[in-house]
Amino acid sequence: MSKNVDLNSFSTRKKKKKHTLFRFFVLIIAILLAIIFCYGATIMARINRDRDFNRADSSDLGFNGTIDKKVINIALFGVDTREIDDFSGRSDSIMILSVNKRNNTIRLVSVMRDSLVPIEKNGGTTYNKINTAYASGGPTLAVKTLNTLYGLDIKDYATVNFYGMADIIDALGGIEVEITKDELTAKLGINAMINEQCIYLKLNPKDYFVYKTGVQKLNGVQAVAYARIRHAKNSFGSNNDFGRTERQRLVMKLLLEKALKTNPLKYPSVINKLAPYIKTSLKNSEMFSLGSFLLRRPKLEQSRIPHNEYIIDDDYRGAGASTVYYNYEYAGKVLRAFLYDGTAPEDYFKENGIDKTKWFKSTGESFVSDKDDEPTFEPLPDENLPDDTSSDTESDTESDVSSDTSDTSSDTSQDDASSDETSSDENPTDQTPSDNTETVS
Repeated sequence: MSKNVDLNSFSTRKKKKKHTLFRFFVLIIAILLAIIFCYGATIMARINRDRDFNRADSSDLGFNGTIDKKVINIALFGVDTREIDDFSGRSDSIMILSVNKRNNTIRLVSVMRDSLVPIEKNGGTTYNKINTAYASGGPTLAVKTLNTLYGLDIKDYATVNFYGMADIIDALGGIEVEITKDELTAKLGINAMINEQCIYLKLNPKDYFVYKTGVQKLNGVQAVAYARIRHAKNSFGSNNDFGRTERQRLVMKLLLEKALKTNPLKYPSVINKLAPYIKTSLKNSEMFSLGSFLLRRPKLEQSRIPHNEYIIDDDYRGAGASTVYYNYEYAGKVLRAFLYDGTAPEDYFKENGIDKTKWFKSTGESFVSDKDDEPTFEPLPDENLPDDTSSDTESDTESDVSSDTSDTSSDTSQDDASSDETSSDENPTDQTPSDNTETVS
């Protein structure tokens, strides 16, 4: 991992994807940037700035040069800490926000937090889940890991303390989602997450419990709990980390929709609550520029790494924790084609004659690179993690050990793929945060 990626060796693709889907979403970061453009300095002063993030030293961030000056990539991290101004711990969600000024497009890619990848440690390399990079080395190591793995040129980041989003959701009047029977009745379903939050917030959980399935309005506490569910199938059949990232993207999409319909006079109140939960390396001028870009209503597209085909690898279930192990070098080619040229993963597979089911680690033929030594799962020592992340680690381990073996690749990959084809007809609210590329004009 100490070797930097030579970005000059990567060529961009010429062919463009024909966009056919018309759903849209974006992270709460987009709401923040657009409102900042309108309300300026007053809001700027409330945002947490990272003065120690050395964006000027590309070697610290794992890249050599800029791939495309018209494309700006920003790493987005979501942490699940219990203090308003705490931005440490494991990154509960990882996304890449890509702004393409050449064709007025924003692209957002989810990176699965359970991905087993090489991470720099003590001058060497260890294999661990990608979300531990943020915990052990902060945003600098997390950004460097993304750049080195996928051949990117990310120079900035923004971190959201997702635990504090309940106030924002309440300020916007709540959101409507569909609660499945599994989400309602699972041991670590929505009410278990509500109970945990209420203990911390010193609230009576009975006032917030969800008692029925189906489409219903959730308040802030309930919506954040919904976004944190991991071990229950959602309304589109996804489970595990794949289901959780779908919920998180859905919550963000619905928040954006509510924000766009909200009276602009209420924006200062909303942003004043949101700003303390954000920490970023972006400068004021850059935030103004991005806010201005977002107000032009750019086309929005999304994807995920890995794509629909993946494997929960039993060979690397260290400490009872499931992992997603795939060829990150090959994934980088797919990712760069999407970020810089708008080529969807499905189109990339077809154009290159690639069997999309064999690009992850598996028996027999595989795209996994030859390595001198076989990777091993090495959890970070507890002393390297903040105290407030221990509960999340314990719950993940406990539930992974007790979960049925059906929560593996054959179950979730097939469900994920089929959900994209049926969700728009089966769900009257059309809330699908699809794992395939999505666009809106």
